[in-house]
Amino acid sequence: MAEKIIENQSIQNSMLAETEKMRDELKVSADELQRKLVELSDYVDKYEGEVAKFKKNLKEISSSGAGETVETMKTDLIALSKLLPITGGPFVELFLGKMNVRFAMKKERLQFKSEYELFKQKLSFVFVVLSLVSLMLNMRWVHIFLQLFLSYYYVTIAIRENILRENGSNIKSWWIQHHYLMVGCGVVLMTWPPTESYHQFSLILHAFGLYVSFLQIFQTRYQMARLYTQRALGKAGEMDVVNTDTRETHWTGSVKLLLPMVWFGHMFQLHLAIYAFRIWLSFPKEIHPLCVSMFNLAMFLGNFSTTLIVVREKAKNRTANNKKTQ
Repeated sequence: MAEKIIENQSIQNSMLAETEKMRDELKVSADELQRKLVELSDYVDKYEGEVAKFKKNLKEISSSGAGETVETMKTDLIALSKLLPITGGPFVELFLGKMNVRFAMKKERLQFKSEYELFKQKLSFVFVVLSLVSLMLNMRWVHIFLQLFLSYYYVTIAIRENILRENGSNIKSWWIQHHYLMVGCGVVLMTWPPTESYHQFSLILHAFGLYVSFLQIFQTRYQMARLYTQRALGKAGEMDVVNTDTRETHWTGSVKLLLPMVWFGHMFQLHLAIYAFRIWLSFPKEIHPLCVSMFNLAMFLGNFSTTLIVVREKAKNRTANNKKTQ
């Protein structure tokens, strides 16, 4: 018994000595890391100054006449500027301040993108439930909660997508602008008093919200499957996300079903805008129906034109690929 106690004590002393050695080594590594970080910070400041000087000289040269060499240097400047710290734009600054949102490590970029996609997938099902409850229960506080939650969702998505764009994702700028419009529309709906005009509009509003929630789930599943395939073929970047429009599309049964659903959603939103405008004509003293109509009209025009452009591009690519195979 005594020998076992002595043996256990010896093992503990050995582990203690080893742990103390590891601690001392970590302290040395921490000091070295801190020194390297200070050096890197100084180097970044130096690089920023050099890029600013290069940009200034390039601007002076361009004013005297732009040649091919100057145009090439402008392209180089864009590539060189991608290494500089960036704040993500006024909208991101409004919430995060003037902090650098460009990730230096690939692991950080991919993790941020993965969390963004997971966030969207999880909340899609939440919106189905909330839209269904709002449609079934004509209760003002339920409607306000839904709009508040939608505003939170689109503010969060807009912040994350601005950051993703700064880190190499080619998200179309329209989708971020769409999120801004959704937030504005949500604020109007939350402040719309429970008058007769609101009750006339609320039923079709939540029916549209329920349809869009189901459509987003189906659309996300299709886009995720296509994006995984595109990455495997090397036709999509590592920072591309599910709402990024890739150039290659296989016109399978899924997309043939998806496109009519998307077009119907656009027409539904146009109908929503027209319906809100008609309500405003019946209640001209209330500004909320008119604002909601304008927001939905703007979103319809942006969504419809963006979808139309993407479909035409993909159709052209499909035709070109078919000619190559013939």
